[in-house]
Amino acid sequence: MLFNLVTNELQKIIKKKRILLILATLCVTIFLSYLNTFNSFKASSNKPKLKIQQNEKSLLSINKRLNNSVLSTKERQSLVNQNKYLKINTKTLKKLASPQKSEWKKILKEEVTDLQNLKSNIYKDNTTQKSSINNKIDMDNYYINHNINPNDYNHKFNATKFSSEIFSFLNILFLPLIIILGCCDTVSGANNPPTIKVLLTKPISRGKILFSKFISSIISITLSLFLCEFLTFIIIGIVFKFGNLLSPVVVGFDFKHIKGIQRIAEIGTHSHIIPMWQFLMESLCLQILFIIATASLATLISVFVKNTSASTSINFVVIIILTFTNFLMLTNSGSSPKSPFITKILPFLFTTYSNGIMLLSGNINRFTGITFINVKLSILVLIAWTIICYGIAHFKFTKQDVFA
Repeated sequence: MLFNLVTNELQKIIKKKRILLILATLCVTIFLSYLNTFNSFKASSNKPKLKIQQNEKSLLSINKRLNNSVLSTKERQSLVNQNKYLKINTKTLKKLASPQKSEWKKILKEEVTDLQNLKSNIYKDNTTQKSSINNKIDMDNYYINHNINPNDYNHKFNATKFSSEIFSFLNILFLPLIIILGCCDTVSGANNPPTIKVLLTKPISRGKILFSKFISSIISITLSLFLCEFLTFIIIGIVFKFGNLLSPVVVGFDFKHIKGIQRIAEIGTHSHIIPMWQFLMESLCLQILFIIATASLATLISVFVKNTSASTSINFVVIIILTFTNFLMLTNSGSSPKSPFITKILPFLFTTYSNGIMLLSGNINRFTGITFINVKLSILVLIAWTIICYGIAHFKFTKQDVFA
């Protein structure tokens, strides 16, 4: 019976023009995300020449600071080690960019040896520097062991590396609005025409009616989103290159506060490398959880507000406020102060976890200045929002007088 109800609801959704609107909106937003990502790639400091120039500027700055006689022994040693690290990295970048790039494995092995020697000179309590060096060593070894030329992966636009950045931009700004567009009238839209009243004249429980509408909305949005993302990956791969799905991604960073609450540093205690295919799959799973949590809130509002226009308006206002608050925190990553109240509630808002890619990479901590946000917390928060919102919606729908 439940399967038939869900199938019936999906057929209704397909017949509606709204599904076409959702698909069109997804196509437009993904295209805008692509433009943003491609423009960022063209101006990226990761390109060899720009990265070398950036390193050389940093070296000049460090050398100036080393002339400061007030520096403590530890501070001076830290700067010296940073200086050596940049020199090693610059030397490697120059060699990789030379005509003998076919010897990239040999070049990376030399860098690993140099970094191992440098690591032995770092103070034990300087976890930030050690973490940075360990991550670079692990990354170089991963490239070598999986036969992935870092030049081809990092400095050429391809579907594998840059699809995640395109989807990241989509998730932050547009995904919550697209979900609301598909779920805003889950129940209220069935009051006119009064299809719910017709369903209730049949031997079907109210709980099953609500659940079928909830599940069908989630399925339609998820399939539409995944279809557009898959086509984006294929198109970019055909136009440029597909890249390598075994390409490395560092995840699981830990953070700690330093010199005040606004600044945090990577610890890297639990950071590790996973292949890109795993990174994309895990981000898609988090995306599904976010869709479910958002749909549960939309369903709750739709149950309480019977008028379709009012339900749609309230849903959009609520999600815009939450998304805008989240966006401000993620883009305000400089030294300007953040609202203490928003900083406290942000980890417990489901909109904080719209971007599974940023969550997995750890950048969400870096941008918000919050040290304890991680995948486990995001799963708990999203599940909690789903249970609470849908639970209240279920209780209200099964107890209210629909025929009034």
